[in-house]
Amino acid sequence: MNPLTEKSLDLLKKAEKILLIQKGLIGFDGFVDQILRVVDKRHADGSATYITTMFEFAARIQAAAGKSTKFDLSLQQAKLGGNGPIMAQAMAALGLPLTCIGNLGHPDIHPLFQPMRDQCRILTIADPSHTDALEFNDGKIMLSQQDATRKVNWENLEKIVGKETLFHLFDEADFIAIGDTVTDAFIRLDTEAAHIDIDKGTREICMRFADKIPYKEVYVIPAVGNSANAAVSAARLGLSSALVSNVGDDYFGEECLGALAKEKVATEFIKKHLGRKTNYHYVLWFEDDRTILIKHEEYEYGLPDIGNPRWVYFSSLGGNSLPFHKVVEKYLLDHSETKLAFQPGTYQMKFGKEALAGLYKRSEVFICNKEEAQRILGKDESDIKKLLQMVQDLGPKIVVITDGVNGAYTYDGQEFLFIRTYPDPRPPLQRTGAGDAFSSTFVVALILGKDIRTALRWAPINSMSVVQQIGARAGLLTQSELEKYLVSAPADYEPKII
Repeated sequence: MNPLTEKSLDLLKKAEKILLIQKGLIGFDGFVDQILRVVDKRHADGSATYITTMFEFAARIQAAAGKSTKFDLSLQQAKLGGNGPIMAQAMAALGLPLTCIGNLGHPDIHPLFQPMRDQCRILTIADPSHTDALEFNDGKIMLSQQDATRKVNWENLEKIVGKETLFHLFDEADFIAIGDTVTDAFIRLDTEAAHIDIDKGTREICMRFADKIPYKEVYVIPAVGNSANAAVSAARLGLSSALVSNVGDDYFGEECLGALAKEKVATEFIKKHLGRKTNYHYVLWFEDDRTILIKHEEYEYGLPDIGNPRWVYFSSLGGNSLPFHKVVEKYLLDHSETKLAFQPGTYQMKFGKEALAGLYKRSEVFICNKEEAQRILGKDESDIKKLLQMVQDLGPKIVVITDGVNGAYTYDGQEFLFIRTYPDPRPPLQRTGAGDAFSSTFVVALILGKDIRTALRWAPINSMSVVQQIGARAGLLTQSELEKYLVSAPADYEPKII
């Protein structure tokens, strides 16, 4: 095997897992190719000899100039052709989920293209074009009839395939996050104007009542929230990403849509509600942590046609959203190929594990922090292995529990793993978005074909980066940026069995 072929095979093997989670759309042609030889003589035993060179064939044609002549053609092979179908066959053979659009037979698919239906989705709008390839030892002459190709135009694509189907195929996302989005106003409190009081083990932020409290500065950051943060994280890490959410028809709603579009997160599934406000939260930022004043607008929740994404990432919604959870659950039951990552928000924990039992059972990955796990289970259990096991008993295949600066833990039914936090290059500026960064990065790593151990190494790095910036989005890393941190990671930055 030559070195180039060997290197190519090696790269393909390394990329196999990534290939399997990508999607392809290929088009827009289609040919029936006939491979023919020009007969020189036919013999009594049924065999034939052929004109072997283009030069000899040209001499025969030249000799017939001004007269009439005919050539006997022998069919050697009939096969499908066209750049689109041939590439589709090759990519589908490697395992890529794809759709092929072209003139592959209409209204019925031509018999030569029928086997492709077992490999990929076929959308056809016209009969195939036709090519006769006259083969010689020194080349070939291709005689092509391409009238059918001219029927592959926008008018026929829209008429036969449908505009919505086409747009969905072009924009279909690997990662669709479902949950509320919000504008966060970070109010940085002066250390002299507030303090932390500890009462019965609970830390409380305290300020003088009925007084004017000075603050240092304020930062307004649109289009955040658990699911929005996850969608941006996925987009920066290289996935096609979209968000299902709701905004009002106000300035902040437009600002949220603009911010998401800038991050290359698809916004066509975000509904704008006339006469309603966009969610707006106040973040009381004190030292390196925060207390958030939240208010979820009571939108009428609905699930648009999101197609068949590889993964759905489901997180925080408003207090009136319980019926919508049944809608999402039904969608997931009807789309068994779509995997679910569930990071419950405040109200989803309040609804209780019984009300959301179907979502727990359907979860491929479930992520929360230690205190949230105790709240969900209704137990004060402090043993992390018991907590992981009890959460998995609710149904998720992979359970992840984070514990702030103490690190994070996973359990997949086979082994319990722990990883420390990634070292901060300097003291954290604030901690908003650290959990979302961890959760989304862990899930994205799995989508990209990484194993649990690798995902567990990726996730804390994005958390570390986020807490060095203001807000939940600014510090989110690209894959190349994240990999640089992996290269310089401490020797003990490895998952450990517990």
